Amino acid sequence: DMAIYSVASVPMLGSTLAVAEGTTDVDLGNLFTLAHTGSDADVWIIGALLTLISGVALVAVGKRRERVRPVS
Repeated sequence: DMAIYSVASVPMLGSTLAVAEGTTDVDLGNLFTLAHTGSDADVWIIGALLTLISGVALVAVGKRRERVRPVS
């Protein structure tokens, strides 16, 4: 477990701290790391991007076929 200590306004990072006798200004803050929340937002974003790219490709192919269509 890591913690952020502040002795005389000097921040220190560690799990233990040795303090000189007579020191009265010690602050302690917990250091938390963020865990994966289980959100599936990345899957939805990738799906949306693939759909967008497919749509753009279909429009481009349709425009090209329209230009190259032989006149009868």
